[in-house]
Amino acid sequence: MRWTAIECIGMMGAGRTGATLLRCVRDGGEEEADLVVKDTGGHEVTPESICRELAGNVMARVLGVNTPEPALVWVPRDVAWASRFVVQGRGPLAEGWAAGAVKFGPGAPVPQGISLTGDLLRQAMCLYAFDLVAKNPDHRADNANCVLLGDALLAYDFEFCFMRTSAVLAGGEPWQVAYHHRPEHVLRRPIASAAKSRDRYSWEPFLSSLSGVDEERTRELLNWLPSNCCSVVESIVSELAECRDHLEDLERHLEQSLS
Repeated sequence: MRWTAIECIGMMGAGRTGATLLRCVRDGGEEEADLVVKDTGGHEVTPESICRELAGNVMARVLGVNTPEPALVWVPRDVAWASRFVVQGRGPLAEGWAAGAVKFGPGAPVPQGISLTGDLLRQAMCLYAFDLVAKNPDHRADNANCVLLGDALLAYDFEFCFMRTSAVLAGGEPWQVAYHHRPEHVLRRPIASAAKSRDRYSWEPFLSSLSGVDEERTRELLNWLPSNCCSVVESIVSELAECRDHLEDLERHLEQSLS
């Protein structure tokens, strides 16, 4: 999951963080790929948000959410310096660690009022449940940050996951996700509509994945992050452990969040 940037190709749209597209090589091999990268030279990007971006992506994948492959990217000094001739609307890349993800092909926007059935419903419920557990304010109707790629629902942008301030503002215990009520979540209304038919409607896939990831496994999944991410990792370990210990209560709160 560790890569080294070898070239700055350009900007990725006009997003808030000033994400860039970098050509990178995977550490320990010759594989090259284009990665979408957020570095501390971008707007509102901090070392802690880099940790949350990567950790949130990894844990979302483990808990049943489709995401682009996460990547910890080292930006060398020469690539950072040369980027000033390529990027616009922001400063040059910052030398050091950055959060990245493998670039994916063009996808279709998630339409308002999408009809969720079959496996697409399962994917949507996993993403919605993860966002409530992680107190992630992204994936809103006005800024979905998820797309449809064929039969897959793919989500991205996780830098606000597991924020301490979000936990304080939300109140309650980590499993009391009804207090994290997300009426603006892009998938809340479609999931609530699907709940009426009960056709393959179940929180079990998410809850089963969560129950299978204990504290040791969580630390193992995140042990490749930089050392400054330790406090973020331990916060995630603690919050997910609390949720695992109260699965029935968590399921009840997920249901309540739809009302």
